[in-house]
Amino acid sequence: MGNIITSYDTLVSAVIEAMEDDGAEFSSYIPTAIGLAESRLEKQIDTDGMIVVTTVVATAGNYIIPKPSGYKFMRDLEVVVSGNIIGMKKKVNSFLRDYWPNPTATSTPAFYADYDKSNFMIAPTPVSTVNLLLTSGIRPTKLSAGNQTNYFTDELPDALFYATMGNMAEFMKNWSTLQVWDNKYLDAIKGLNNEGRRARKDDDTPVEQGSVANNTLMGDK
Repeated sequence: MGNIITSYDTLVSAVIEAMEDDGAEFSSYIPTAIGLAESRLEKQIDTDGMIVVTTVVATAGNYIIPKPSGYKFMRDLEVVVSGNIIGMKKKVNSFLRDYWPNPTATSTPAFYADYDKSNFMIAPTPVSTVNLLLTSGIRPTKLSAGNQTNYFTDELPDALFYATMGNMAEFMKNWSTLQVWDNKYLDAIKGLNNEGRRARKDDDTPVEQGSVANNTLMGDK
């Protein structure tokens, strides 16, 4: 690979150079191959490089909160109360409904759960407007002629290139070459994933599904 990959255009050039094919049909498929490569990386890499902290305002009486743009998964959710940052616990949706069955009742949020694809829910319902700090995984903006760089071109150009080349080999039905590029891709992300797991060993707390605890806020004993 003679080209150094720093952008969408340099990636396209590197693919054409490596495959030695600048035909119209070949070139027209490259954007699709790049998009598929990005989707594969999104699903398979495990790194803090795609983690962001977003502040979301939860208004009084609102227990359904929209997920941030590009949201993939929640790493952590905290509520800011009187200047104090308090961690919230992740539960399943049914737990929150059992714990706080009347969403019009209000107090300080303590739990959260996925509500649907675009929203999560919190309980108790906020008594006043509060800030929530979301630490979450995001999807980088897709590469294109109009968006030349993202996390993958900046930090993972080798894996991005190998995955793209594998997709091009599949498009050309060159199965032996596909295996070569796929092996290169897997080697490229192996070390990255190991680093990611070492960096965060104890924050992948599984979703709790136990029985509902006593609700002292509602007067349970």
